[in-house]
Amino acid sequence: MLATNVAGSKAGTVELCALNGNHMVWHREVPKTQRGINPIAVNSGEIYLAGEDGALYAFSRVDGQLKWKFQVSQGPLGAPIVGTDGTVYVTGAGQ
Repeated sequence: MLATNVAGSKAGTVELCALNGNHMVWHREVPKTQRGINPIAVNSGEIYLAGEDGALYAFSRVDGQLKWKFQVSQGPLGAPIVGTDGTVYVTGAGQ
């Protein structure tokens, strides 16, 4: 789940959260995402996040730790998808 903090010292920041029922398993502050798209794709081991900064991020599903980051473009990305072979596809603005 993605959540934007709306009040307090973290207002405007975005958090990626893993829930098990009504129990928070972990949460991490992540880069902002573009509005109007589904910025997350999931496979068996990773969660992929399309950042507004043009980077594609991979987080561990187990603990939310950043596994890798790949700079795709200089602008916001489209919605990522995971193919049947595990390849992650995402679109980005031209350079």
